[in-house]
Amino acid sequence: MAFVATVGDLIDRDFASFSAVMPIYTKLSHEHFPVCGNHDFEVADEDKGKVLGAMGLEKPYYSVIRGSWHFLFLDGTDIALWRQAANDPATAEARRILEGAAATGKPQAKKWNGGIGKEQMAWIKAELDRAKDAGRRVIVFNHYPVIPAGNPHNLWNADELVSLFGEYDHIAAYMNGHNHSGNYGIHGNCHYVNFKGMVETEEETAYATVQCYPDRLEIQGYGLEPDRGLGV
Repeated sequence: MAFVATVGDLIDRDFASFSAVMPIYTKLSHEHFPVCGNHDFEVADEDKGKVLGAMGLEKPYYSVIRGSWHFLFLDGTDIALWRQAANDPATAEARRILEGAAATGKPQAKKWNGGIGKEQMAWIKAELDRAKDAGRRVIVFNHYPVIPAGNPHNLWNADELVSLFGEYDHIAAYMNGHNHSGNYGIHGNCHYVNFKGMVETEEETAYATVQCYPDRLEIQGYGLEPDRGLGV
């Protein structure tokens, strides 16, 4: 059931970067499943509609089932100032949401962060219910962290997602990037693992392999990423 999960930012900026990165990425010997990051949309307005195709994605969020595990790949760029063209109505709506979050003092109300919309949130709940009914454990991948509260790198509506996860006892872990220094926390039954950013390394690297067992996750870190043993 081995596969590669990439938690966002396949490129840094400019659409042409995909032509350098993707020929290498697609040569991976295992299946590979990316999620969207904010830097993946650091492209010209006329190229924003091409990003998902360049990343090899048919949909911005999706699920994969392997054995007794159900994996969710979320789109934390669903609502964002830079996801669509500047004159798109969705951009104006994102600006309204961001301004509202800033007015309430949310530390993550930053223009480089993003949020999850109502349609995707309903899909997440449906997928969690589907996994629970089938007796499968869940691991969630997203670009943005959601805990601890007050983290300026968090998803705009992190509290909503964490609250939803708290309704279930079969979510083993949530794994993300974005905060390059990395982090770890636990809330309820779910482990929240923020992997370190490889972009911050010069002579080292930062990545990990995760082995899934019925009672635990074994994370073997490489370079700057530490090892972790997480009971589930």
